Amino acid sequence: MTIINNIQSDILENIGRYKFLTVSQIRRITGKSVSYIRENLSVLTKLNYIKAYHVEKYSKAENMYYLSEKGKDIIISHEKAFPEDIKLPI
Repeated sequence: MTIINNIQSDILENIGRYKFLTVSQIRRITGKSVSYIRENLSVLTKLNYIKAYHVEKYSKAENMYYLSEKGKDIIISHEKAFPEDIKLPI
C-alpha cells in the first residue's frame, strides 16, 4: 500500500465528499498555500488517485479535480469515509 501524508488524505477525502474541486476551493477548505496544494495534487495525480480536467470560466482557467476508482479505494482502505459517502463522476 502506498503511504500518503495527512494533507493528501484530506484532499482525497474532500474531493470524495464534493465530487469535483479546484485548487482555490481546496485552499479555502484546507487553509494551505496554493503551491503546497499543487505539489500534493501532482503527487496524487501521478499515483492515479485523482484526475483533472481544464475548466475555463470568465476567462479564468482552473483544473477541476475528481477521484478515480483507485482514489476511492485508498480512502476506504484508510478508513476516512464509508463507500456510500464517496462521490465519483459517472
